[in-house]
Amino acid sequence: MEKRDLSTLQGTLMSGNTPVALIESGEISKVIEPSLLPFHFLYAADPSLHSWLQQRSIDTSRTNSRFVLRELDSDKADIIQIVLSVNAATITDNIWIKEKNSEKTYEQTRFHQDHLAKVALLGSSAGIDVPPDHRSPELTNIGTFEKCWHLENGQWWLYKRGDPGNTFSELAVQSIGRYLNMNMAIYEYVSREEIGNIFDCRAPASMSTVKTLDFTGGVWNFEPAADLGCKMDDAVKNYQILKKLSPAAAQEYEKMVLLDALTYNIDRHLYNFGVLRDQATGQVVSLAPSYDHNLALSIALVDYKQILADKSDSLFLNWRNLVDSQLLTMDPINLPPINHLTMQALLEDINVPGFPDEDKKTVIEILSFRGEKIQERVRQLNLFVARQKQIDMER
Repeated sequence: MEKRDLSTLQGTLMSGNTPVALIESGEISKVIEPSLLPFHFLYAADPSLHSWLQQRSIDTSRTNSRFVLRELDSDKADIIQIVLSVNAATITDNIWIKEKNSEKTYEQTRFHQDHLAKVALLGSSAGIDVPPDHRSPELTNIGTFEKCWHLENGQWWLYKRGDPGNTFSELAVQSIGRYLNMNMAIYEYVSREEIGNIFDCRAPASMSTVKTLDFTGGVWNFEPAADLGCKMDDAVKNYQILKKLSPAAAQEYEKMVLLDALTYNIDRHLYNFGVLRDQATGQVVSLAPSYDHNLALSIALVDYKQILADKSDSLFLNWRNLVDSQLLTMDPINLPPINHLTMQALLEDINVPGFPDEDKKTVIEILSFRGEKIQERVRQLNLFVARQKQIDMER
């Protein structure tokens, strides 16, 4: 695969089969359909086509990514060409690049299968026959953990590897989020035996895997927070940005910040949350389901002594700053009980091979402690809101 000089790129940015913008000399030159233009080109810190292509590329630092690229005879250093080799298409949106003089349709461009799933997840190419010019969704499957897309009964599932602590964290945070009435991506544990059957292999003994269904469903486009102009660790600014796009999305974001504070999710960044847009209209439908929590509680286990020593952390302060910024306009916060009994009930049936019961007890202790801190602040806030309303009524 030859290196690509982006300055020579001519073509059209497409949404499905609808032209959205013209591309000349590697840049957006004219917008044709403003309602469908990705937010990246409006709000991102670097709104260039080059940066948009970069953020869609497979993480070439992943161990198995080099095996994927080797199967395709690709230069791992040229991530722009990696992305353009599949017309910048991804599973999670219908945006792609139609190069000048091309007669391709979206049906020909979007992904219909993945012969490299086994390579991406397991690093093994044994028994794999990759057809010439195979278009693999792994080339635009971002993130640092080993993972793959797998098509099952016409639906794309993301398989993601980690250690038992990562798997437990993903499943536990999902359960807690649903308890808090949040929109969560649903994860399922996948046993080594299942992995062996699906990919015709013997899964490594240390391997622990979850899978989750593509939450865009071929109907919505996912756009990451980075493309909205959001900032790391600035929940107040991010809330304001989201509120302008969709008040409902902003409310869901507030819940997500609370969940991150509760579960010690230090890995929330600008590419693992965002919004869903209607592919037909470009309207923001909602905040995307909350996902990617595999480092939350697993890191909390490492830091549990500091956590239980009641030292302040940025996650709790980020949530507190957000709710404090809305004191004069907010309604009372309705929060279900977060204590030892509720956390134990939520997590007791989550059993991951290799994850010790003792660690589960520690996680419950951490959640109970952080939950009590959050509930105490909620009580203070609700008391303030009630008093403020009383004052307003007496005026």
